[in-house]
Amino acid sequence: MDGLRLIARMLRRKLWLGARLKLEGLAFIGPGVVLQVGKDARLELGRWSWVGHGTKIREHEGLVSIGAKTVMGQEC
Repeated sequence: MDGLRLIARMLRRKLWLGARLKLEGLAFIGPGVVLQVGKDARLELGRWSWVGHGTKIREHEGLVSIGAKTVMGQEC
């Protein structure tokens, strides 16, 4: 059940951010995660990556890439 929530959260973020969020496979986004991606920026999440609870990723421009099987801890 928790896995389905993580996947649903990822899909909601993909719908919200559109082309600004590139998914290279299944990625997990924990609860309370803040993703702020500017109109001239792009965020890439590699397959099987994990963005931990309460983490905040803010970018105004450029590219932030989180590689495959990377785990970002809580509140990063």
